[in-house]
Amino acid sequence: TGQRPCKEWGQACSCLSCQSPPMKTQTVEKPCNCQDSRTASVTYVKSLSSKKSYECQKCGKAFICPSSFRGHVNSHHGQKTHACKVCGKTFMYYSYLTRHVRTHTGEKPYECKECGKAFTCYSSLREHGRTHSGEKPYECKECGKAFRYPSSLRAHMRMHTGEKPYVC
Repeated sequence: TGQRPCKEWGQACSCLSCQSPPMKTQTVEKPCNCQDSRTASVTYVKSLSSKKSYECQKCGKAFICPSSFRGHVNSHHGQKTHACKVCGKTFMYYSYLTRHVRTHTGEKPYECKECGKAFTCYSSLREHGRTHSGEKPYECKECGKAFRYPSSLRAHMRMHTGEKPYVC
């Protein structure tokens, strides 16, 4: 879920697997119609297999998938180009929109094999799995107490710092 056909390659591409750098390359620079002068050009690396790796001039991150690169560049400008057809809320990344649409449809495609509870996103399922495994990967550096969730550790740390962020 969440994969769209890549406009350049014509097949579904997962940005994580697309990001591996090409072997033999040649660097090419092209002008960019970007209004931000710090990103006046787009450098891409063209491999002999004709795959391109687009490099962001602002932060140096590289992408092979052109649509992922465009989304990344838009994120530097705060542009949100993917809109929900139901409520109009906009997102920088298509995957964020896909996850949001599930709030309207009620779709929960990720199901726990232990208890059958379903979730809208994989990270929630992974986090839920800790209730069955007993895993507590977040440990307090002050006292050694371990927690299942980062939010629980943050709340615990307030005990050590004396921070009281909530007012009655």
